[in-house]
Amino acid sequence: MDLFTIVTARADYELGALVIIDQTQLPEREVYLALKTPEEIWEAIYLLKVRGAPAIGVAAAYGISVCMQKVDEVGDFYREFARVKNYLASLETYRYGAGQIENVRKRKQEFARLFGDKLDEEWQALLKGEWGKGTLSYDASRKQEEGIVVVHVKAGSLARGLLEKMLKSYASKSGTSEISLYRSFALDKDKKVSYFKMPVPDFAGVMWGYVLGGIATNYVLVEDNYVVFASSERGLQAFASDYMRRLSVREQEWYQKLRTKLSSKFNWMYLSEMVSMLPYYEQVTKGTLRELLERNKEGMEVFSSLGLQWVCEGDMLYHTLFLSTEEVEQKQAQIMWQTRLDARMSMKPAIVVNHNTGERELFVQDEGNTIYLINDVGRILWKLPIEGKINSEVYQVDMFKNGKLQYLFSTPSHLYLIDRNGNYLPRFPLAFKSSCEQGISVADYENNKNYRVFAPGVDHHVYLYELSGNFVKGWDVPKSDNDIVSKIYHFRVDGKDYLVYADQYRLYILDRKGKERVKVSTLLNLSGNTPLYLTRQDGQMKIAFSDINGEIVLVDFRGRVERVKGEKMVGGGILNVEDINSDGQDEFVYSRKDMLCVYDVQGKLLLEKCWENAELSFPYVYRFSARDSRIGVMDGKGERLFLLDMKDVSKGFPIRGNSPFSIAFGDKGNAGFYLFAGSDGTHLLKYRVLR
Repeated sequence: MDLFTIVTARADYELGALVIIDQTQLPEREVYLALKTPEEIWEAIYLLKVRGAPAIGVAAAYGISVCMQKVDEVGDFYREFARVKNYLASLETYRYGAGQIENVRKRKQEFARLFGDKLDEEWQALLKGEWGKGTLSYDASRKQEEGIVVVHVKAGSLARGLLEKMLKSYASKSGTSEISLYRSFALDKDKKVSYFKMPVPDFAGVMWGYVLGGIATNYVLVEDNYVVFASSERGLQAFASDYMRRLSVREQEWYQKLRTKLSSKFNWMYLSEMVSMLPYYEQVTKGTLRELLERNKEGMEVFSSLGLQWVCEGDMLYHTLFLSTEEVEQKQAQIMWQTRLDARMSMKPAIVVNHNTGERELFVQDEGNTIYLINDVGRILWKLPIEGKINSEVYQVDMFKNGKLQYLFSTPSHLYLIDRNGNYLPRFPLAFKSSCEQGISVADYENNKNYRVFAPGVDHHVYLYELSGNFVKGWDVPKSDNDIVSKIYHFRVDGKDYLVYADQYRLYILDRKGKERVKVSTLLNLSGNTPLYLTRQDGQMKIAFSDINGEIVLVDFRGRVERVKGEKMVGGGILNVEDINSDGQDEFVYSRKDMLCVYDVQGKLLLEKCWENAELSFPYVYRFSARDSRIGVMDGKGERLFLLDMKDVSKGFPIRGNSPFSIAFGDKGNAGFYLFAGSDGTHLLKYRVLR
């Protein structure tokens, strides 16, 4: 067609369509579209396929005419005419009223020139229909927000490819070095995150509506199926760091409490934590609204959060405003990071060493029996589903004696040996000859990495494995009279090795070959999972444990037995033995239901703490210095963590948590320490706590 005969819009009544030229294809191509419904016409105007006020007016008029051809009755004609007219007018009324139509048209033309002429089509194909916008800070003098825009796409890999194609086109047309548009930063020593520098600051607002405007799109990251635009590198890197650790707004307490009050289905939603956002609202508002906020500033601070929601159902638009006064718990310890697992954590975090860097890492398991290795900044390095719950310590061993460490542990059915990359070593997992309900223990008699792995079986036998998975030759395979109720302990006393374990009624003390070294004739009455301790009492080494009645039993290495009965010691408690008060003599730390007690060797009560309706865990003891030891317990019912010395609960405690916790100290010996624990359902948290 000759240039002078191009028709922008015409009505084709035989076809029953509005025929327009697609102006987004000009000048490279001449493409005509046949539009038969109000929705198609509305979309064409929205996507700027018809441009300019005269052309839009003509197209809308022709469109109404075409859409009315099938209406016969006068009353129906009028109602349909009004509906179509109002429908087609809605978009342009808004966009002209907002003063944005011309800017959008010009910017989209500029984008097409810089990045390629099919941007709209390519992005539309990728979009999933969900956007998010977050404000991190606001500069009132420049009226600029720092924040992020998150776009949900169907395929992150295709979105990344589209961005790369756009930047390649831009570099070619602008004479910019393509490599200068690629950026990266180290999330940690093992993980780099790559992203792009965007050459335009308004991409999201122009492409998908100015509700996403205000946030400069200076940088862009693709992670999973999300495209994230940010106004600053700092903001983008912070988002990436939080996202890699599965930390998001949905994990915040104020959000969780507010979200339950709002509809699960919505077209648009705004959520805000009020206290920190009030200064922002005062900066961005003006007139009567600003005066209202300033006048009622103190009164507004009673609200913990704000929710605003639009929900479209049928022909109705529902608008909900929700202000919450529910108090949000003030954090008493600083959360350094939190990493979301697939399920609730099922064990005390094991602090392990990265043999490559010397840095600490975390080894954990969740209730779905998946194990994880997590680095010290909260990134999951790998995860691996296994069969069963870990019932032993996680031992780091050097199987090949080359300085590279592996993880050795057990479930009731199998022995596991896994390298740092999450790979099984040959022959592993190894099925036990008899189920090992008490868990394995490991001894290295000469510290020469010739490890011995003890596995007490439900068949009453104690099996001994080499790290290769073979049985140790010369081992006598001792057998107990009854069900074994402890793991196997290796104690060295006066240069001699003792292997000690217990069944329901007897204590067994063996030598390295599995033969009885000391005979204990006194009958006992023990419950399952009884821990045994080597303790010094009155200058003599003894084995200490608690019986089913709550009494503390002491056995020396001649087989003599004595009992200690302390005040408020009853059955069902859990015993630990440590020198808590730094007097050179071990104390007995005893927890039962809601009560924690500490006794001396005579059974005198030194400390008593009670938390009503609590369900206390095993009382771990943490040593901060030669003269500073503290007791740590979890209240499983209230999901609280307590740390206390012989006087009182430590400053900043209790803190929230739903697992026993581990403690590590900074490399430079500062006044604080780090605490790792499960919390908030499926999270692993790292706290920094000031002493």
